[in-house]
Amino acid sequence: MNLHIQFNSFIDNRRDPPKDLVSGPLYYQSRISQTALGVIPNVMFNLNNWLADGLLVSSLFDAALTRPGA
Repeated sequence: MNLHIQFNSFIDNRRDPPKDLVSGPLYYQSRISQTALGVIPNVMFNLNNWLADGLLVSSLFDAALTRPGA
C-alpha cells in the first residue's frame, strides 16, 4: 500500500494544485492521510507486528510446556 501511495503521489498526482506552500506529491500525501488509503498501511503494519510478536511469545510458552519431565 505504501508503494501504491508513493506511485500515485509522484507519478499520477505530481502536479496537484498548491495549498498554502505545499504542492505536488507532498500535498497529495497530506490530502489522503486521513482517508482509508492513508490509514490502512499504518494500521496493517502495527497489526502485523503485534501478531508476529504474539507468535514468538506463544511458541516460547509452548516449548516450555512440552519438555519431557517438566
